[in-house]
Amino acid sequence: MKNLTIKNYNGINVTDSREVAEMIDKRHDNLIRDISLYIKVIEESSKLRSQDFFIESTYKNSQNKTQPCYLLTKQGCEMVANKMTGEKGILFTAEYVQAFNKMEEHISRPQILGNNIITSQNGLLVTGYGMFSPEVKKIMVADLQQENERLIKQRDSLMQQIAKNINVINQILRSKQEEK
Repeated sequence: MKNLTIKNYNGINVTDSREVAEMIDKRHDNLIRDISLYIKVIEESSKLRSQDFFIESTYKNSQNKTQPCYLLTKQGCEMVANKMTGEKGILFTAEYVQAFNKMEEHISRPQILGNNIITSQNGLLVTGYGMFSPEVKKIMVADLQQENERLIKQRDSLMQQIAKNINVINQILRSKQEEK
């Protein structure tokens, strides 16, 4: 059985429906059909959001035609797995659980690789900047720029306070010299 690839998409760990179809030995168009039905049922519920399970996406096929696919979150994989029975269902469930857990462990364990550390908005250290999509990189860079601007303002404020304190000290020293 092929290993499932987990990637980060806009801060969400996902896998591609094409890989899932291959793993469960199902035609991709049939899996797309099933996922579309799941989405319809989910969207009819006011409590659930289909995007928490499945994210619409596309890919280019061998004829360079754009084709639909889905990015499945961990919950999406669980839903697909729960609809399956038998050996393939068991193996797929074991594989996706293992793959998502490895990705979550990797993200939660900070690693220092040269200058390849990014501090995210919530203060977590994120490594492997290159593995993120351009959209996520933009958000991360914006967070860092915002933090940099805050630090520059803080530095400028401290410099102004130091300048005021130096002026006060100079005035005190001048008045002491005038008293002599």
